[in-house]
Amino acid sequence: MGMNLTGSINGQMLSQNCNNGSLKDINVKGKVVFCERGMEISRLDQGKVVKAAGGAAMLLVNQEQEGFTTYA
Repeated sequence: MGMNLTGSINGQMLSQNCNNGSLKDINVKGKVVFCERGMEISRLDQGKVVKAAGGAAMLLVNQEQEGFTTYA
């Protein structure tokens, strides 16, 4: 039982990974934003991108190849 979160709202990989500037054309104000871990940007910076776009929270999910690993 799982969710497939591999798409992105505007069809761009940058949005899926919450990279710099990727949420500027998407209304995320007050919303929980799902971000997939990316290699181009740190987890901390992903959170900053969501916060700058007005997101209320970020749920960071692993990429498929990372499986069910967790980071605390």
